[in-house]
Amino acid sequence: MAKRRANGEGTIGQRKDGIWVGRVAVVESGRLRRKAFYGRTKADVLTALRQATHQLGQGATLSTRDQTLATFLHSWLIAVAERVRPTTLRSYEQISRLYLVPHLGRVRLSRLTPQLVETWLASPWSAPLRPHEKKAREVTGATKRIVRVVLRVALHDAMRWGLLTVNAAADARPPRRETPPTVRVLAPVEAVAVLDQCESHRLGAFVAVALAVGLREGEALALRWADVDLSTGDVTITRTAYRLPKGKIAYGEPKSATSRRTVRLPAVVLDRLKAHRRTQLESRLLAGATWEDHDLVFTTRRGRPLHARSVLRDVQPLLRKAGVGKMRLHDLRHSCATLLLAQGVDEKAVAELLGHADVRLTRAVYQHVLASQRDQVPNAMEAILSGGR
Repeated sequence: MAKRRANGEGTIGQRKDGIWVGRVAVVESGRLRRKAFYGRTKADVLTALRQATHQLGQGATLSTRDQTLATFLHSWLIAVAERVRPTTLRSYEQISRLYLVPHLGRVRLSRLTPQLVETWLASPWSAPLRPHEKKAREVTGATKRIVRVVLRVALHDAMRWGLLTVNAAADARPPRRETPPTVRVLAPVEAVAVLDQCESHRLGAFVAVALAVGLREGEALALRWADVDLSTGDVTITRTAYRLPKGKIAYGEPKSATSRRTVRLPAVVLDRLKAHRRTQLESRLLAGATWEDHDLVFTTRRGRPLHARSVLRDVQPLLRKAGVGKMRLHDLRHSCATLLLAQGVDEKAVAELLGHADVRLTRAVYQHVLASQRDQVPNAMEAILSGGR
């Protein structure tokens, strides 16, 4: 015979959708209320009920669970400010302000369910109007997926703080992936044309280094001469640059632990970097006291840090003259990986060069190149077995 639950220990049951629900009676402001706790398993709810009754026994209240999502996000953003990069925090703040608070801000944490979040993600949204816009734009699926990720991270912390037992965003299915934008990748002959066109330009070494070793744009912009060994061609990635409000630039840790890496430049690119060093020293002498010394490899004409947008603006005309057309700076990184994989370089070596945390990421991003290599396997074996006949 099942043991009967004692008074004050709450009740527990399972809904038709499989979610377990536990309720406990509490007195708040002189009124008797029942607090609900949700979980995917009975054990989760039992644990939550035991924690709740223990808190009540210690004289605490459970009112934090009834706070709205907007109230929670406000305190959450304050809490995470010390553990994430400024760019990440700014992204969290924008997503919260533009999407989460306007749409779900009034929903209490206790009422936030996977069904509610999934239905909301599937419904059409209108993006906030920009100053020059007269008609609202529909939010894309890609943006919705980012919003879901931010909400999932926030609710994970809510679970860790004991405010929730179910992460509604994690259990809600994300919006369907849309067709990704076309990535512009350089062919071998185009890569040579770009390097030739950029050779005499002050940003030519930037393009050559980014293309040769696949640096992220933030990694290239943060590169210091102290990180470069011109005798061996070794370049050590120790930090990345990111943009702050009002055009300011700051430097921080690379994207991941594996992003800290040492790569070796090809001889042709090392020669370009040495020439760039000599040119920069001449510019420094001409600038005199107006030169700002940040030990940066790539700078403005006065030694100041470069912005990615200004680099792209100055490089685009060179790309057009090389017959390549419009490209993003990040496409140089994609071109590096694609060219190496197409030459048969081991995918693990390419992953290490790019600073990927897992070779599976390299396979996923460049599967089109790897697939074409697999198609060559039967032909290679045919040539071997046929003895060249």
